[in-house]
Amino acid sequence: MSLTLTLNAQTVVDIIVNSDDHNTLDAAVIAAELADDLAGTGPFTVFAPTDAAFDALPAGVVDALLQDPTGRLADILLYHVVGAEASSGGLTDGQMVTTLQGQDVTVGIDGGVVTINGAEVIIDNIYTGNGIVHVIDAVLLPTYPA
Repeated sequence: MSLTLTLNAQTVVDIIVNSDDHNTLDAAVIAAELADDLAGTGPFTVFAPTDAAFDALPAGVVDALLQDPTGRLADILLYHVVGAEASSGGLTDGQMVTTLQGQDVTVGIDGGVVTINGAEVIIDNIYTGNGIVHVIDAVLLPTYPA
């Protein structure tokens, strides 16, 4: 039997803001002026990196991104958001999912472990009133032209 958690009164932003493991993501979403957008109607799917995921980035990267919050930081954050509901049960191995940033992320499924661009989904399917949050163990970085 599968248990589904639905938090209809909350949004994907509420999940991030109220999580003890998403302080950096919370600060980044607010700095990038995306909180109101992600609290909107949706539906959204957010691949939410933990604080440990941000801590694993090279020293100074997060601080540098926070210096340009509505530029590159917003771009990276939108690379973690899909403009549709994507539950883990509806994903398939090798599936390409287009993010709000415009680039695709690749789903991997191996032995029941779901990954997004290699980042492991460590908590899946947190349903809210405007979408779904999947907690991931790495920060997803889009590709940029040289």
